[in-house]
Amino acid sequence: MKKQLIYILGFLLFMQLALLNTINGASFIWTGNYSSSWTSSTNWSSGGGGTPSSGDNITINSNAPNNLVLDQNRTVTNFTINGDTLDLGTYTLTTTGVTYFNGGLLNNGNLNISGSLCHFGGATINARTEANCGYYHMNGGSFLRPVILVSTGSANTSGTGNCIFSDSLSITHGGSYYFTTGSTYGDNFQNVTITNNSTREIYLGTADTTFISGNLILNNTSTGGFVTGNTGGVTYLASGKTISIGSSGFTNNYLTLKNFYQQGATSQTLTLTGTAILNLINANFDGNFTVTSPGILLKNSTFNGATSITRNGSSGNYHCDGGNNFIGAFSLDNAGSVGRVRFANTIPDNFYGDATFNSTGGQDVQIAYSGNNVVSGNLTLNSNKVVFNTGSGKVTFSGGNSQILNGSNTFQFKKVAINKNSGFVTVNTPGSVDDTLFLIKGTFLTKATNLINLKSGAKVTGASDSSFIDGPVKKTGNTAFVFPTGANNSYRPIEISAPSTTTSEFIAEFKDDSLSVNSNTKDTTLARLLRKQYWNLNRTSGTSQVYVTVGWNSHSSLVDTLITVASWNGSQWKDLGNGIITGNHISGSIKSLSTASYYNQFIIGYRSNHTLPVFTNCNQVTTATSLQSCLQHSSQITITGNIDLDGNGIDFPLEVDFGVTLQGTSEWWKTGCPLITSTHTFSYFDATCFCPNDPDAACLSLDCEPEALYLFSMQPGATIQNLRIRGASLDHKDFNDPEYLCGGIYVFDNGATAVNILNCEIFGFSQAGIWKKYDTDLLNISNCYIHKVKGRSSYGIGYEYGRWENCQPHPL
Repeated sequence: MKKQLIYILGFLLFMQLALLNTINGASFIWTGNYSSSWTSSTNWSSGGGGTPSSGDNITINSNAPNNLVLDQNRTVTNFTINGDTLDLGTYTLTTTGVTYFNGGLLNNGNLNISGSLCHFGGATINARTEANCGYYHMNGGSFLRPVILVSTGSANTSGTGNCIFSDSLSITHGGSYYFTTGSTYGDNFQNVTITNNSTREIYLGTADTTFISGNLILNNTSTGGFVTGNTGGVTYLASGKTISIGSSGFTNNYLTLKNFYQQGATSQTLTLTGTAILNLINANFDGNFTVTSPGILLKNSTFNGATSITRNGSSGNYHCDGGNNFIGAFSLDNAGSVGRVRFANTIPDNFYGDATFNSTGGQDVQIAYSGNNVVSGNLTLNSNKVVFNTGSGKVTFSGGNSQILNGSNTFQFKKVAINKNSGFVTVNTPGSVDDTLFLIKGTFLTKATNLINLKSGAKVTGASDSSFIDGPVKKTGNTAFVFPTGANNSYRPIEISAPSTTTSEFIAEFKDDSLSVNSNTKDTTLARLLRKQYWNLNRTSGTSQVYVTVGWNSHSSLVDTLITVASWNGSQWKDLGNGIITGNHISGSIKSLSTASYYNQFIIGYRSNHTLPVFTNCNQVTTATSLQSCLQHSSQITITGNIDLDGNGIDFPLEVDFGVTLQGTSEWWKTGCPLITSTHTFSYFDATCFCPNDPDAACLSLDCEPEALYLFSMQPGATIQNLRIRGASLDHKDFNDPEYLCGGIYVFDNGATAVNILNCEIFGFSQAGIWKKYDTDLLNISNCYIHKVKGRSSYGIGYEYGRWENCQPHPL
């Protein structure tokens, strides 16, 4: 009975071993001892003899005398090649188990691989390869023909890298785990098509440096995604090649391009759909870049060409970390039906080209959320949903070119700065500042319809001759405020005391127009009014009455500080008194003694000499400084001795205002007529020559009024008589360089009242003895002798110089 039991157990063991052998197949090792034939059993080493069949496993090692050559399509279960050459003989080798390509060469045919695992570990495969496996090891090898990989299993596809694909590669991932390439070393690809149907990501170029020398096509249909550079790897897309979305679309999860560098100027276009999100981290695109995506995230990326981003999703908020550089023109449109887009969430962005922002979907767009965001091009805003004031960030206008704020909506800034080496920023649409306006270097150009509004609590820092607002600026609130106004390279602020309500609004602007309009209607306490430089200060909301402080500087220094604040009430200039005066005649400020009742124009005025306790006798003027002082404070000045204007700090031209008479003691042809002399010259091309119609024009423009060349200027209603006036060009002594000129009397063209120049000798000038461009019928010249006017200029003989038609020399 025991023997019978032992016999039965032995038989069962034998049958089990036989069954296992049938399931796993036999194992064969290629020796190639006699030939290259598959069908010769003498070329194989196997415990059971014979040749491999479809259920068997084969191994090819190095150094066989003869290489295996297929004689027909062959199928095996497990396949390993560690070296030598497998010549496929134009046939197809099919594997159905576990496949290892550890070394050697497979040549001249096709590979059809399936099973649980395919391991690429260093072989050179010069055969078309189609694989459908559970997972892969991508650990090296050269692929000289097209490769198609399909993953379906429940294990991670891993790859250390060092794979070289000399032809196309297609990856379709359907497994339930990750698909990773290049985790240690970089790979080299030609054309790559990737389709992810999995819930797990595909990682390409994970570490080291990966090169794509062809086009990259991406598809993503499930909740997985696609990632480059996951652990710091860098991926380069060759010049002339593209990254694009394939026919299956990219509809879900993240398309993450980290450390991805597109080289060359080829344009790139990516269109994602569904709920997909484009995530760019330290990416670089050298060509134009156009993106349409339901979601967008950007961090530390550079865009060298024109870049257009349209976010069109229906869910989620997208906060881009920042650190991005937009070198070319940039446009962003939040066209989504739900969800905001935010830029510079943690670090600032830089916009070096023109930047345009829109929200055609009506959703929020928040720009410059944190840090110092630099804008070097024009800025255009086309939606009230686009703002720059939701975080703590700052926008700084920079660069060497002039810039423009464009668009159909108000720019809302938290903090804004200007720091430009040259050029200016033209405000063609309104702007507002919640916190701080930083004026470092450069000028904002505003106008009444497009001004900058500093909201309640906002402040200004750093204003100077190098940086101010040229044009109107608005202030809202109940705190004292200095308006950072100016013009023509000169910072000329105006200050108001604190209004009574937080909703009070004032708009201020400094004007420099070279005209003394309405300077003849004024309080009796006022003498000369410096109306050529004035401030518009308008109260646009509220009833607060404020004290007004205005100032002067080296560009507009005073003769003395016997001054006051005056305001225009619509019909005459009112004296607001001199409350607090600081500084000296070179620079300083004056605060009105009383609050203003009218808000229109404000100026500095000189007090009349009859209101001053001590003043120069203007009926016996013998010095240059007395002459200059009297022209500010008196309506009649009599010169009783010769005066040399040089070396006395005179600001040319000396202006004779409306109703003022400047005279000597006798006519020019009589003994004792006072002589006024100066060697003053000025460049006709100097930047300070004011061109009211074109501030950027050269001073040769006919719109320029070259008054700075002249010793005297006259407003309508002024009179000069009984004087001899001699300039710098006389008796073979020419103090003029070719572009430096001198003139006698400049007459302004700004009124209907005649100017009188009587009984004067005017000589020794190179631009003109008397200049009046228009309305010469309002120039009354009588008994004058104008001579020795040379007309020198950089172009030879000058123009518009010499004697006027009704100016005749007195007969001697």
